[in-house]
Amino acid sequence: MANYSQSEDIVLLEALRLGSRRAFSLLFEKYYLDLVMFAGIYIPEQDVCEDMVQNVFLEIWRKHECLNVSTSLKNYLITGTRNRCLNELEHRKVVSQHIRFEMRNPEAFVSRCDDYLLYSELKHIIEDQLNRLNTAEREAFDLSRNAGLTYKEIASIQRCSIRTVEVRIGNVIRAIRSAIEKLDR
Repeated sequence: MANYSQSEDIVLLEALRLGSRRAFSLLFEKYYLDLVMFAGIYIPEQDVCEDMVQNVFLEIWRKHECLNVSTSLKNYLITGTRNRCLNELEHRKVVSQHIRFEMRNPEAFVSRCDDYLLYSELKHIIEDQLNRLNTAEREAFDLSRNAGLTYKEIASIQRCSIRTVEVRIGNVIRAIRSAIEKLDR
């Protein structure tokens, strides 16, 4: 790690807690390269190491106001980087096991492919169900899902009660669910 004193880290950390972007930049410049090299002990791909270290710093910035470093900042950063590396290795292990299972059981993968609903299929089902419903239900659903309006706003537009809007949108959702469940998969 860079040759800075722990007292300088304490000052930078305190400034960071107060929201100093300059302090954050100094900490990043001080530790980034060393942490990327440290991550390389666990992960061979430099770009993955860089992403992990950037995520460590991103997390520090996200919680800078309540950051609680009980050890030295150096230890905190190394531990955070190590934990991300171990999580990545665990993820890779799970993916590898899944791939080995798929290769040993290709028929299981093929049968699951038939069960997978593509976005375009879902979109078609939704459009088909919307076309079968009455105009008020279709409009309520569109205003809720596409325009992002609240039920209260939709009730005002449709000149009905909020409960009526709830029922209309509920009918649409039930129709879509029913159509999906009826698919011959």
